[in-house]
Amino acid sequence: MHAMLKKLKPEEKEKDVGDLETGKEHPECLPLGSRVRRGPDWRWQNQDTDGVGTVVKHCTDGWLYIRWDNGEKNKYRYGSGGAYDILSVDEPRCLRPDELINVGVRVIRGPDWKYDDQDGGQGNIGAVFKIQQDGRVHVRWPNKRTNVYRYGYDGKFELTILEDDVHTRQSSKPTVSWQRQNDEDWIAYPEDINQHVEKAYKDKEETVTLEIYGSESIIDIVKMTDTEKKTGIVRKIGRKQVFGK
Repeated sequence: MHAMLKKLKPEEKEKDVGDLETGKEHPECLPLGSRVRRGPDWRWQNQDTDGVGTVVKHCTDGWLYIRWDNGEKNKYRYGSGGAYDILSVDEPRCLRPDELINVGVRVIRGPDWKYDDQDGGQGNIGAVFKIQQDGRVHVRWPNKRTNVYRYGYDGKFELTILEDDVHTRQSSKPTVSWQRQNDEDWIAYPEDINQHVEKAYKDKEETVTLEIYGSESIIDIVKMTDTEKKTGIVRKIGRKQVFGK
């Protein structure tokens, strides 16, 4: 089974290039907000539901975090060991009827814009790469600058989504994704593990023991935890509905 998570010591944190508040980027990575599909070295089953995703975070080791349009987020190789799990595409995000804004959509200045030429000038198009629950969003502009803008926060709209990106489409029937928490990120289980856990959930089993990322774990569906038997590390798990294309 392919490993999606590095084995970290309990006190060790994964090293990233800056944080998303400042939007720092690694020079050899795709820009934040870039749209991607699976690439020539893809080996992660159907995590992307054969769809499109958005670059949302850079790492120092030739890996990128991608938020897929189906709602899942995972880490993929972009240069690590000469492998490329993803490739850049020109496919803007298309919002569903129930979405106000999301990562991957393109934006320009809105009615409450007050930042002079921070975007590089009137008419320049930026890409949303992070959404905050309080109505603020993170945007990267073509001049490589990033910042946080209000999109509903305090009733202000400093951005406008491009008209082509708000064309609605009929959402498909949702599927279930089981995920576990790794630091601040939620990482989806591989498809075979997802199916085993979902079956145990529907059969109303309290626990199920599975080999995950090369290590045996006890999934407690009542407590919603994943306990690695060898190390004793306990992680939270979650069950969410995601939408395909």
